Order: sequence, then structure tokens, then C-alpha cells
Amino acid sequence: MQNLPGADVESDHSLVISNIKLKLKIRDKQLSKKQRDVAKLKENDVMVKYVTELKKCLQDVTASSVDERTEQLSSAIRQAVNSSIPEWEHIKKKWITEATLEKNSAEKQRKLVKENSATAKAEYKRKRNEVKAAVRQRKNEWLDKQCHDLEKHHAKHRTREVYKLV
Repeated sequence: MQNLPGADVESDHSLVISNIKLKLKIRDKQLSKKQRDVAKLKENDVMVKYVTELKKCLQDVTASSVDERTEQLSSAIRQAVNSSIPEWEHIKKKWITEATLEKNSAEKQRKLVKENSATAKAEYKRKRNEVKAAVRQRKNEWLDKQCHDLEKHHAKHRTREVYKLV
């Protein structure tokens, strides 16, 4: 720590410079709760399922005090949401389609069996290469579409849409 003289003013303050070594504690990643896809509530079948679940859960609310009643209502709503609204899955790689994910899950199953025989290993390699090729092709198509959209918006001087896509 070093004490430096201050400015030429009537003050009892003095400047202090110090070097601090700080070790931050490494925190474990907390498992985040999966979010629910509330946009699915606009679909008629999901909305009907949610409403019926909520009505069924609200029939059990019989508390007399306000706090107990509030707790029972919130738990009823949570239970209805958990049973009727699907979880929202954020897909980071937007070019991956459902078909590609299905191929990938089948590939994972073959990976477990590949060590049993040489033919299973060859089949696994062939299918893995197919999945990789499909992902590469889909990614290139997605990138081409993104570039085309960028160029289209840029040509029309729509900078807001350009920055949204970037």
C-alpha cells in the first residue's frame, strides 16, 4: 500500500494506491429450472388441458386463512402448469431439425452396440457419417438463407432487421 500526497487544498484526505490479490471462489453450476413454453397455451388442445387440470386442482383448495389459501392456490397453478404445458427447449444450433435429432438419437443407440462386432462398428461409422453430412448440409442451407435475408434487408435499408439477424 502506498500513501501519496493529495492536491494543494485544505483537506485531510490522502490518496492511497494498493495492489490486491483476490481469489474468487469457484461456484458449481446450478441446474436451472426448465422453463415452460407458455406460447403453447395459444394452441387449443394445450389450453383445454391446462384449464381442466387447473379446475381439478382448484377443487382441492379449502384453506381458511389467507396465507394457507395463497399457498394452496400457487401449488395448484404450479401443478396444472407442470402437467399440461410442455417444457421449452432452447435450441442453440438453429439449423438442427427434428429429423436430424432423431438420426442422432439412433446413432447414440448404435454407439452402445458398436463394440460387439465388426459389422456393428462399420454400420455405426456409416450412420455417423450420414448424420454429420446431414448436419453440415442443413447448416449450409441455414447460413445461405440467413445471408440471403441479410442482403434483402440491407438492400431495402432495413437496418433494424439486419441487426436482429446478426
